[in-house]
Amino acid sequence: MSTKQSKKEFLLKSPARIRSLLRSLKDSHQLLSVIPSHADISSISVINNIEKDGETFLLDLVRDPVVHRKIVEGSTFTISTSLEGVDIRVEKLSCNQIVGEEENESYEVNLPEIAYYFQRRQAFRAPVTGLAKITASVALPPTEDNQPTSSDGCGLFDISATGCSISLPETDGKRLTDYAEPLLIRFDLLESSETLEVMALVRHSRHLERAKAWRIGFEFQDISNATSYRIDQVIAQLQMLTRKAS
Repeated sequence: MSTKQSKKEFLLKSPARIRSLLRSLKDSHQLLSVIPSHADISSISVINNIEKDGETFLLDLVRDPVVHRKIVEGSTFTISTSLEGVDIRVEKLSCNQIVGEEENESYEVNLPEIAYYFQRRQAFRAPVTGLAKITASVALPPTEDNQPTSSDGCGLFDISATGCSISLPETDGKRLTDYAEPLLIRFDLLESSETLEVMALVRHSRHLERAKAWRIGFEFQDISNATSYRIDQVIAQLQMLTRKAS
């Protein structure tokens, strides 16, 4: 059961609800910030597994060697992320041991006693597919073998004031699943011959095996007032089209 702590922040104490929350993060392949206590550094990870009634969960090894060393030496740490307008934070975690085979190792972490979540303002997530002609181009991380630097003509699933979901081809999307730096996204509004550019962070990913694609969820970063206003206009137009189609 959740207890209200302030106007918008809540905490979870029920082990079943905490497991459910962590399982949602696992199932959506949500990227998590891992922050050691009393340290000004962080790294990125994902939840690899959590059993239905388990007292522990498995967290993928972080890539940053300093963060990894602090965790294995017993430093407590926090994990945090944002999912669909909700900021999630779990504190005072610690690693019991490292489990799994090489190349597939995880930190075994005790189920936390408390998880915090903060509900940000509701943002209407407008579906795009079948309603409007909007495509997206997504900048891709640099590689040593000169692979493409952008994925063009991608399908936009939905968009809100704070983020969007985009379908990328399988090889392009895989390059983004654990990327933690802001990326440039360009929206081509084909009906008005207009282009909007925003910076965004990858927040979650889902492999669409049958479609041979990845659905990537992005959170917009530091968008200008003018761009925010234009996105709001696009969302309003999509709302109107949704009502007409229903």
